[in-house]
Amino acid sequence: MTDRQLLELLVQKVTGIETKVAGIESKVSDIDSRVTGIETKVSDIDSRVTGIESKVATMEHDIASIKSDVSGLKRDMGQVMQAVIETNDAVKRIEAAQSKTETELNTHSYSIEILNREQFYLKTEIEKLKNR
Repeated sequence: MTDRQLLELLVQKVTGIETKVAGIESKVSDIDSRVTGIETKVSDIDSRVTGIESKVATMEHDIASIKSDVSGLKRDMGQVMQAVIETNDAVKRIEAAQSKTETELNTHSYSIEILNREQFYLKTEIEKLKNR
């Protein structure tokens, strides 16, 4: 093989290698673009996850606050129930006293009515005696 043929063969091989390298560079560029797109999507997902984590933390705080409020309400409800029971007992005592007072008042009213009749009768008898 002559030098010229050897040089042409070498040029052909280098040209073939350059073509293959250009193809590889193109594929690497495509891969790089895809990786950039994936990184962007991962960044978006990471941002969303961070937002979700923040919302979950807020919800956990709100739930703890609600639990505290419910606990306080339960404690208060017990106190209210105790007050209602005590008030109910007082009302029952007042009703009993009122019933007793009402009975005594009726008895007194009846007695007063009898005394009024007797007084009227006595006035009438006194008037009769005076007119005689």
